[in-house]
Amino acid sequence: MNDEQRRQLYKVLDYDERTALAESFSAPKDALKLRVTSKLNKGSFGLRTDPHGETKDIVSVIFDVFRANFSQRPEGFDASISLGGFEVYDGTTKNSLYPQIVHVKESTGSSTTVTNQGLLRKGSVDTNDPFFSLKFEKAPLDERADTALTIRMGHMEVIYHRGIVEAVYEFFRPPASQLESVEALLVRAYHGGVLF
Repeated sequence: MNDEQRRQLYKVLDYDERTALAESFSAPKDALKLRVTSKLNKGSFGLRTDPHGETKDIVSVIFDVFRANFSQRPEGFDASISLGGFEVYDGTTKNSLYPQIVHVKESTGSSTTVTNQGLLRKGSVDTNDPFFSLKFEKAPLDERADTALTIRMGHMEVIYHRGIVEAVYEFFRPPASQLESVEALLVRAYHGGVLF
């Protein structure tokens, strides 16, 4: 087949040789350009009163298996976070019957025992079925939408305790001597003024 005959055939078939060659070198749409993954097995934070005297925890938050992932493809990306377990402990009431005021109802059958000295864990968190997960996708591979947001959360038990709500409010409330300064800063920021 000479060049003229090949051009006529390509014209009849609506085939462009240059485009086909360029597409053969392009990556498939499910190829990964970039992937970042992070994992924190256990973490905690708490609010404490009187750090220079007798330290007392107001509230403690403990979380298990925090994951964050980001993947970039030629036509889109996805980002996700997940949390395996989540617990909140009350430190305002001494010898409380319910020191753990928030916990995840785990489906794996693992249990948690709490004493006045701290947390003793039996079993483990199921990392394949996290308590909370959030995933955002731009141009999902299954082409169900332009963008997709998936949020999933398991069951949790919350014990309301008025004392802890008031203690957290008191922790974040500025001293009376500073209230005027805080209000002035908020008003200035609200009206678009420069703070410095």
